[in-house]
Amino acid sequence: MRSSRDPAAAISALRAELAWERAWGRTAWVPVYIIGISVISFLGDPHFTFQNFTPWEPLGILQMPHDLIVLTIFSTLIFAWAYRVNVRGRAA
Repeated sequence: MRSSRDPAAAISALRAELAWERAWGRTAWVPVYIIGISVISFLGDPHFTFQNFTPWEPLGILQMPHDLIVLTIFSTLIFAWAYRVNVRGRAA
């Protein structure tokens, strides 16, 4: 059994912590994407709320087709971010 002062155990614990941080860095785009899509949907056109089960309605600040243009730009930026982070992470 290894003692708590064993250098191999400390290195192993450090590697596990760094692996978790790398994994978080590779998936950090997911909550940003979910929050961004929610905000864009909330600001979007209320014409497309067919079976809305939430207590709030879209505000209608971004009218059609501007909401789709903003959504397309936002999604493309998130895709580029996720692709870049994951390709770089795989090479390391």
